[in-house]
Amino acid sequence: MRVLEEPIRVWTRNNTPTLIKRGHSVYHVKRLMNYWVIQGKWWVNEERRLYMRLETDRGMMEIFCRENEWILSKIWD
Repeated sequence: MRVLEEPIRVWTRNNTPTLIKRGHSVYHVKRLMNYWVIQGKWWVNEERRLYMRLETDRGMMEIFCRENEWILSKIWD
Protein backbone atom coordinates (compact mmCIF):
# COMPACT_ATOMS: atom_id res chain seq x y z
CA MET A 1 0.00 0.00 0.00
CA ARG A 2 1.21 3.48 -0.86
CA VAL A 3 -0.13 6.60 0.82
CA LEU A 4 -0.57 9.52 -1.58
CA GLU A 5 -2.40 12.79 -1.83
CA GLU A 6 -2.69 13.15 -5.59
CA PRO A 7 -5.42 14.95 -7.58
CA ILE A 8 -7.41 12.65 -9.90
CA ARG A 9 -10.39 12.90 -12.25
CA VAL A 10 -13.46 10.89 -11.31
CA TRP A 11 -16.57 10.07 -13.34
CA THR A 12 -19.65 9.04 -11.38
CA ARG A 13 -23.06 7.50 -11.91
CA ASN A 14 -25.67 7.96 -9.17
CA ASN A 15 -22.97 9.58 -6.98
CA THR A 16 -20.77 6.47 -7.18
CA PRO A 17 -17.40 6.50 -9.00
CA THR A 18 -17.33 4.47 -12.21
CA LEU A 19 -14.08 5.60 -13.82
CA ILE A 20 -10.91 7.19 -12.42
CA LYS A 21 -8.15 8.84 -14.40
CA ARG A 22 -4.75 9.21 -12.75
CA GLY A 23 -2.22 10.79 -15.08
CA HIS A 24 -2.34 8.63 -18.21
CA SER A 25 -3.80 5.61 -16.37
CA VAL A 26 -7.50 4.75 -16.36
CA TYR A 27 -9.12 2.64 -13.63
CA HIS A 28 -12.56 1.06 -14.06
CA VAL A 29 -14.38 0.79 -10.73
CA LYS A 30 -15.75 -2.70 -10.08
CA ARG A 31 -17.40 -1.93 -6.73
CA LEU A 32 -17.66 0.51 -3.89
CA MET A 33 -16.39 -1.38 -0.85
CA ASN A 34 -16.97 1.24 1.85
CA TYR A 35 -17.44 4.97 2.37
CA TRP A 36 -17.30 7.36 5.32
CA VAL A 37 -17.22 11.09 6.07
CA ILE A 38 -14.62 12.93 8.11
CA GLN A 39 -15.70 16.34 9.30
CA GLY A 40 -13.61 18.75 11.30
CA LYS A 41 -15.13 21.42 13.50
CA TRP A 42 -18.13 22.34 11.33
CA TRP A 43 -18.84 25.44 13.40
CA VAL A 44 -15.55 26.97 12.17
CA ASN A 45 -15.85 25.62 8.59
CA GLU A 46 -13.11 23.01 8.87
CA GLU A 47 -12.78 20.70 5.89
CA ARG A 48 -15.30 17.92 5.22
CA ARG A 49 -14.08 14.86 3.28
CA LEU A 50 -16.06 12.01 1.76
CA TYR A 51 -13.81 8.94 1.62
CA MET A 52 -14.42 5.84 -0.53
CA ARG A 53 -12.59 2.55 -0.70
CA LEU A 54 -12.95 1.06 -4.17
CA GLU A 55 -12.13 -2.15 -5.99
CA THR A 56 -10.94 -1.35 -9.51
CA ASP A 57 -9.83 -3.45 -12.44
CA ARG A 58 -6.23 -2.70 -11.36
CA GLY A 59 -6.47 -3.17 -7.60
CA MET A 60 -7.86 -1.43 -4.57
CA MET A 61 -7.72 2.31 -3.89
CA GLU A 62 -8.98 4.86 -1.42
CA ILE A 63 -10.12 8.25 -2.67
CA PHE A 64 -11.75 11.28 -1.12
CA CYS A 65 -13.64 14.33 -2.26
CA ARG A 66 -13.30 17.78 -0.73
CA GLU A 67 -15.08 20.80 -2.14
CA ASN A 68 -15.60 19.16 -5.58
CA GLU A 69 -11.95 18.07 -5.84
CA TRP A 70 -11.12 14.35 -5.96
CA ILE A 71 -7.90 13.09 -4.37
CA LEU A 72 -6.24 9.66 -4.48
CA SER A 73 -5.37 8.90 -0.86
CA LYS A 74 -4.08 5.30 -0.92
CA ILE A 75 -3.45 2.64 -3.53
CA TRP A 76 -2.75 -1.05 -3.11
CA ASP A 77 -0.47 -2.49 -5.81
